[in-house]
Amino acid sequence: MLFPIILSLVGMLLIVTIGYNVVQQYKQRIEADQRMAISKQRAVISEVDELLLNATRMPFSKSLLLILQNRIRNALIIMLKSAPNNPAMREHLKNTDAQIQQIRTNYTPPDESVFRTPENDREALALLQVTKKYVQYYVPNTQREKSPLKFLLLKIIALKSCN
Repeated sequence: MLFPIILSLVGMLLIVTIGYNVVQQYKQRIEADQRMAISKQRAVISEVDELLLNATRMPFSKSLLLILQNRIRNALIIMLKSAPNNPAMREHLKNTDAQIQQIRTNYTPPDESVFRTPENDREALALLQVTKKYVQYYVPNTQREKSPLKFLLLKIIALKSCN
């Protein structure tokens, strides 16, 4: 009589342990998916920030700046859905909204003289990489062949070879 009770208790303990492990693995998988989604959005934000940092070297239009800032904003909103308790992300979202508003109200078109030729090969390479990212992400496939950025790239290379 005691032996079947012990066996049933051991069996129940085994079932509870397996159930607990299944729940833990499910929670870990959800956390890993959230971390992956957040890391994707961080990559988007850092890429766009890199483009914005080089906006002082190349003339960017108002619509392009708004597209870039809205891309950062959308990435932050997705990140906040995954981790709503992060005050740093909320602050970054407020700052991005303020920058979008500032661009909408106080934007002045860039002067053609904003573009300056790179002073060394490292700067030229960085400018080419930024231009390539711009073309890759923001110029539609049908217009890539007609893009004025190809002309800009050729101009940079020609200026660099003359020096």
